[in-house]
Parts: sequence; structure tokens; C-alpha cells
Amino acid sequence: MNNGWYHTAKVHEKFGFDISIGANFTNIPSKKELFSIAELGLSNNTTVINGATSSPTVAGSNSISPAQFQYSTQIEGQNVSANFSLNTYTIQAIASLNFPVLNVFGGIGYNGGDLRLNTLGNYTLNYNTSINGAPNVEESITDPFSIKTNSGSMNATIGARVSLGFFKLYGSYSLQEYNTINAGIAFSFR
Repeated sequence: MNNGWYHTAKVHEKFGFDISIGANFTNIPSKKELFSIAELGLSNNTTVINGATSSPTVAGSNSISPAQFQYSTQIEGQNVSANFSLNTYTIQAIASLNFPVLNVFGGIGYNGGDLRLNTLGNYTLNYNTSINGAPNVEESITDPFSIKTNSGSMNATIGARVSLGFFKLYGSYSLQEYNTINAGIAFSFR
């Protein structure tokens, strides 16, 4: 989300604007394509039913069978909801060399962001213990789940743009935590 936002450092004149359509392609390192189930810290109510010890992430290969989990509890809730927010930012110093048809640009900066997920409400959990005739366990909890994570990294971008009148073709490469290739077209009215 933090890449491909510029294709020149030249400032627009008064009432100038761009209309751009672009695509980003991110290279996910292979070590980020799988996660270890043991590192999740799952409760005793959760079992892996297919015996997997790792499972692919969203960026993982489709050729690897994902772990299958079984969670033995019954959940009832009142006034329940989930709140999700994702915020990102980029701070960069950019420069460009502008020639009549070709433009070379680059930048150096910092990308950052945070993600928050909260489950809100009153929940009643019913655990089926079924161990030596032990009774089932019922537990009431309020606002049970909250995740907040953030990330950030330095970045460097290099790119080029071809100008054909007000029509532009551009592409760039960004070195950062997850390297990214950007490409697009723009209609620029300066």
C-alpha cells in the first residue's frame, strides 16, 4: 500500500493533476510463506486434526496442504462486534531528472503502519471436557481478543517514466522489507 505513489518529483502547476492507474507486485521472502503451529501457543481446546506442524500463510504456496484445526467449545455472545483498522504512511525524499520524453526518478525514505483488531462484547464459552466424567466448564468473558501490530522499514526507490504528451507510462522498483515492483499509466495535466 505504500508504493507507486509518484513517477516524478516535479511539482504540478496551479490546477494541475494526474489520473493514474497502477499495480504493485511484492516479493514475499520464502521464510514468510509458512508459519509454525507450535509458535501459535494454542490452548488445550484446539487440536490439529491433520497432523501438520506448519501451515502456509496468505502468501504461501497452494501446493502445501494447510493445517486443519478443531476447537471444542461452544460460544454464545451478546452485543458482539469486531473492529478492524489498518493505517500506513510513507515519508520520502524524492528527486527526478526530467527530459522531454524520458524521466528518471528515485527516492529514499521510511514506510510504516499499524494494524488493530478487537473483538468486543460479552461471550459465554462452554467447554466440553469429557475427561473421566468431569463436568463441562462455562466461562464468561468480555472483550476477549485484541491484536495490535506494527511494522516499518527504510526504503529506496528507482524508476523511469516515458512521456507521450499528457499520457505517461512508468515503472519503479523499491528496496525495502518486502521488495516491490510498480508499473502503471497516468494522464498528467500539469
